[in-house]
Amino acid sequence: MEYLAREILAWCLILLGTFFLAKAIVSKGQKWTMKELLGLRIDKLKAYRNHIIQRLEAAFGFFFVFCGVATHLYILLRKSLDKRPTEAYGHIAEYMAGTLVAIVVLAVAFHYVCKWVSRKSFVEILAYLVVRYRYRLADDQALLKEIGEVLHVEHRDDDTIESYTDRVETAMGLEKVRARLQARNKPVELR
Repeated sequence: MEYLAREILAWCLILLGTFFLAKAIVSKGQKWTMKELLGLRIDKLKAYRNHIIQRLEAAFGFFFVFCGVATHLYILLRKSLDKRPTEAYGHIAEYMAGTLVAIVVLAVAFHYVCKWVSRKSFVEILAYLVVRYRYRLADDQALLKEIGEVLHVEHRDDDTIESYTDRVETAMGLEKVRARLQARNKPVELR
């Protein structure tokens, strides 16, 4: 009985890890692929953000599979050292229910953690590239609108391109990026 809970935990870790690995492999949805095949406009920023999410999920997946396999190896070693019969079926329903609840909670928690980290990384990298390579957001209105949607910057009726661009750049934190790059003596776009 003492090893049963660990065995169940190990299998659940492997299952959770393979879930994240499988989720990381699926890169595009059906609509996305069809838009690309038809030559329709696709959201390039969402593609890059999804790439960050996939990398995080793959890392989490590997970590959980590794932990599950390591736990199984530990159990096999302990069983061979004990050489005594175990009570395998005592409270299996309790452990299974608890483990399934833990899997669901972990899956939901890691989904939101991955989503938050990827959004944060996405905005930081995008801000760095805009400042470092002097990309003018106002010149590409479709991209400006897409970034505004990602950052939840509201478009007002009295907005001009310049005022909306300023609010999007503020939401991206471009001034902080400029200050960091200037501190490192890297060339930046100065306003």
